[in-house]
Amino acid sequence: MLKAGLIKKSSTGGYIDYFRDRIIIPIFDSFGKTVAFGARTLNKENMPKYLNSPETPVFIKGQELYGLNFAKNSVLKAQTVIIVEGYMDAIRCHQEGILNTVASMGTSLTEFQVNTLSRYVSRIIIALDGDNAGQQAVIRMLNMFQKYDIDIEIVIFDDKEDPDSFISRRSADDFREKIKKSISLYDFQIKMIKGKYNLNTPEGKTRFVREVISVINIIPDLVKRDEYIKKISETANVREELIRHLNRMPVYRDSVRILNRISTETTEKVFLKILLSNPDRIPLAKDLFPMELFEVLEFKDIFNILYKLPEEEFTPKSLISYILEEIKNENRKKQFSELAMNSDEKFNEEVFRSLALKLRDQTLNRRLSELKKIISNKIANSELSVDDGDYMEYNELIAHFKKGAVEDKSGS
Repeated sequence: MLKAGLIKKSSTGGYIDYFRDRIIIPIFDSFGKTVAFGARTLNKENMPKYLNSPETPVFIKGQELYGLNFAKNSVLKAQTVIIVEGYMDAIRCHQEGILNTVASMGTSLTEFQVNTLSRYVSRIIIALDGDNAGQQAVIRMLNMFQKYDIDIEIVIFDDKEDPDSFISRRSADDFREKIKKSISLYDFQIKMIKGKYNLNTPEGKTRFVREVISVINIIPDLVKRDEYIKKISETANVREELIRHLNRMPVYRDSVRILNRISTETTEKVFLKILLSNPDRIPLAKDLFPMELFEVLEFKDIFNILYKLPEEEFTPKSLISYILEEIKNENRKKQFSELAMNSDEKFNEEVFRSLALKLRDQTLNRRLSELKKIISNKIANSELSVDDGDYMEYNELIAHFKKGAVEDKSGS
């Protein structure tokens, strides 16, 4: 029970119920085997709202979708899955006959979860709780969704409301109608950006158009991208020709400033400073730049802490305090303090994506160089075969960079 996380040691040496004063819910894998437990608070003052068992050899949270074992047949039949955040939301939907519903057990979907769903469906509808955290989480996942040929749609609930409370307050039929009115992921992000600016002013229009271009630029379908240019033109009351012209120009000068610094300042150090001053970028960083790609030991320990943060909102100040508590080595703590004092990096989402992808490609390039040497030695010693692991990895990296070159060429 201790290893499974159902009980914890107390300060007095005894044991306490980890899920006390909560409804306990078994978590099944896609085959219906119980792999963990979740719990929802019975008391609104007892936060967080949801708790999960700790990760174990049989339970990795980011690889499971609550209710998928029950929903699989309905999901396959409908070719559509509705993703809610909490177990109670999913349970309520199933009680009301909305059987193609699963829960992500958190605000962010992982790439593993999306990849799993892509084998079942052609359409994902994300039903967001009415808080800002869920909406920001979806925006951070935009780049990840581009890898899959799936239509992503969004349903937004009012502030402090979720699918469970909505059905209780209204009805299951009203919930079904709300699902029918879902909007595309691109429309959702454009709506979010529009809410930030006053489009009745020239400054507001300029900022809106420049930021929204970064969204339409990643739409792979050129016909769809063209339709969104028309939509943006109508929304901002700006000529289509001007938007098309801007779409061909570098949008953010900040990206040049940041990327030019890479030659004089360690890439990982720059990346770390960005995350320290922008904690909300961490989930996106995890999608774009996996942990195993970091190489500098001095920073790798810090990234390891960042990538395993508890599920709560951090400010730059509270994040730095948390990391200092987690670092046990006094020299490392001193080095981190000096770094944190000079970590004021504020710039746009598009810049962040560009930097993260550049860092990833630099790391993969170094690996490509290593593989070239390894393969050359194997060829010289007549040890290379077509199913050689190094040779296969080399070909995968070559394909990755070729794909990037084609995309850059088509986008220019």
